[in-house]
Amino acid sequence: MYKMRHILFIGGFSLLKNGTIGGTAFACRSLVSGPLSERIKWIKLDYTMKSLPPPFIGIRLIHALKRMGKYLNYLINEKLDCILIFSSTGLSFLEKGLMAKIGSLVGIPVYFCPRSGNMNKLMDSSYFFRSFAQWVFRGCEQVVCQSDSWRVYYQEVTSLPDEQFTVIPNWIDTSRYPGKQFTGGESRLKCLFMSSLLEKKGVHDLIEAISLRKNELKDVDFVFAGEGPERDHLIELAHDRNIEAQVQFLGWIGGEEKIESLSKSDIFVLPSYEEGMPNALLEAMASGCACIATRVGGCPDMIPDDRFGLLITPGDVKSL
Repeated sequence: MYKMRHILFIGGFSLLKNGTIGGTAFACRSLVSGPLSERIKWIKLDYTMKSLPPPFIGIRLIHALKRMGKYLNYLINEKLDCILIFSSTGLSFLEKGLMAKIGSLVGIPVYFCPRSGNMNKLMDSSYFFRSFAQWVFRGCEQVVCQSDSWRVYYQEVTSLPDEQFTVIPNWIDTSRYPGKQFTGGESRLKCLFMSSLLEKKGVHDLIEAISLRKNELKDVDFVFAGEGPERDHLIELAHDRNIEAQVQFLGWIGGEEKIESLSKSDIFVLPSYEEGMPNALLEAMASGCACIATRVGGCPDMIPDDRFGLLITPGDVKSL
């Protein structure tokens, strides 16, 4: 009879306040709800950030201290086979890195999964974070990277050996996405952006690119699916550039509404300045959309050449 393994899983499992799910939570929830649960007892420690932008730093520190207390309690009172940690950047990386180090020091194998597209900027600009990453990663059983590009980067910046790193790309259930239905006769193309309405997602660049070619793009509808602090500014920009008739802001979409919107879109565009390995791009590719993304994070691994999509330099509005 197979022995159930007890794994402490530190990750994001909850929905956001608006009822949607982020990329990390998507990965974490799919693991604990999938067939692995037949062999694994998951002990979950949730760190989901419930709002964008994040709450005041004092509130975040209080939550972090509470999580650390729960973590230490699990280490003392649970018989754990290993610890699986999904980490974001900044304060999250400090907190989860410290958890990883404590786990490895008490002799529990730790599998550490850095998931933020901002990690390279953080470590390139900070000797402290580079040193901290090397200190944390060295004690881990494995550092699990989202793409080969990220593996190469983490290895170069920490000078740790090959065997310290494993690549497991992001995953989706492609059977849920029926693909593009070409029925013919449609006179207008539909171009979809689906992500948070944040400056780092390149949303302003997309508005500017549309306005630069608005006459040539008069038969294209642009749909922004997402919420974020830039929404009102983007609506104002679209009005100022006289393209509001071509641009629609849907807000967050999920579930069947999201799948239907992808299936009805011809082009998917994600002009981000930073990404880990975007689930939205995976979903768009599974839906048969022609994809445009930027050369950041794991995107070049997903779009290795022009057969699979087009890559541009982030911030290059003319290319976009």
